[in-house]
Amino acid sequence: MTGDLDVEMATDREVDEGLFAREKGGFYHDGRFPDLLSVVKHYDSTFHLGLSAQQQNDLVQYLLSL
Repeated sequence: MTGDLDVEMATDREVDEGLFAREKGGFYHDGRFPDLLSVVKHYDSTFHLGLSAQQQNDLVQYLLSL
């Protein structure tokens, strides 16, 4: 076992190491985004939402208020 012991022990598969990002920090399930704005931009481009910069920032502020 090499890293994410909870997941590896539950699945008994070394491939599941690092499935959760709690040790790495960051956002998204694997910690690939450094901040919420990066996550919002990812979803905006992936799903072609067409959010303006102001709308993206507003959404981030809303999420931070939860």
